[in-house]
Amino acid sequence: MADPFVLAFQGDALLLKQTGDDAGVGLPCRSDIEQLGIDGRFPMVVGEIDGRPVEAWDVPQPLELPDDWRLQGIRSLFGIVHEQLFVLIGRAAHLIHWRRTSEHCGVCGSITELTGSDFAVRCPSCGFTQFPRISPSVVVLIEDGSRCLLTHESAFQTGLFTCLAGFVEPGETLEQAIHREVSEEAGLEVSDLRYFGSQPWPYPDGLMVGFHARYAGGALRKRDGELKEAQWFDVAELPLLPGSFSLARQLIDDFRARALSTGSE
Repeated sequence: MADPFVLAFQGDALLLKQTGDDAGVGLPCRSDIEQLGIDGRFPMVVGEIDGRPVEAWDVPQPLELPDDWRLQGIRSLFGIVHEQLFVLIGRAAHLIHWRRTSEHCGVCGSITELTGSDFAVRCPSCGFTQFPRISPSVVVLIEDGSRCLLTHESAFQTGLFTCLAGFVEPGETLEQAIHREVSEEAGLEVSDLRYFGSQPWPYPDGLMVGFHARYAGGALRKRDGELKEAQWFDVAELPLLPGSFSLARQLIDDFRARALSTGSE
């Protein structure tokens, strides 16, 4: 059997070889990890690259790494590694977070066990079964003719704007979450919600669901303090945007293509 690649996580950081590239060469193999004397928890196969299995490990102990190794936050890999690998890293990060947080039964506190079939853990004492948690959020691009609403948060790099987004609350539909978030964060009303697509977002267990919407009224104002800036931008003068792999950027690119096509007619 081929030596599996290993996605080894310490916290939110991934163990990588310094000499790696975005085609998976930088991923350590199981033999590499064993030579470093690293003990991993919760090993599970999460996919494959070039026909070789890929395992996810949790590494709880502090690491003293040689110079040609590093720990790198998975957010910083966005837009650097190729899409297939980034999706696989996200899947692994999601599942490792789930195993860390489901090690003990939420009902009786006993140590849980993998069921051996699906990604699920079962308590041997009380029988309670837990599955990986998925936390949905909505991301929406609000359109008004040839302009769209984009927002900037304090955590973003200078000048970067993206779509308005927020988590879905208990008892809400996706559409209700959009109306609430738009009202709370920007003081606006929207209509004509149109589903666009979705994207796993493993920070740590999200699923982003994207929509287009039309501006339906209200004066733009920041209400809840989460946004540093919120502005209308004309399609011909868009600011710095997220990378092309992000769902928000795909929403913006779709709007831009439609708006420019309409303007050229």
